Amino acid sequence: MYAALAASVVLMVTLDPHPALSADMSAQYRSALESCVAKSLSQMDDGITPANVVGKILTDMCRDENRSLYTQAMEGRSRAYASGYHRAAERYFTGYVLFNRAAHKSTTK
Repeated sequence: MYAALAASVVLMVTLDPHPALSADMSAQYRSALESCVAKSLSQMDDGITPANVVGKILTDMCRDENRSLYTQAMEGRSRAYASGYHRAAERYFTGYVLFNRAAHKSTTK
């Protein structure tokens, strides 16, 4: 799973047509996504729903919440790039959900 995520990130960086401008906007968008997921995780994760479903829901919800940053970060990019970025974010946040579930289990023992 992590190898696929790393390959996606390397591919996105390699194919970046606007490295300076888009790197800044991508960093802002990623930061906004991470912040949104961190504050929404406890509300969205019931511990029963599969982690990949929770990761997808969180990614979709946070993308919509940060639509203007998303639009700026993806400006001038192909649809395939935006789709790959979104899939990589879903995988990343699925890992985040699993990590938080494991951490929660270890603290409740």
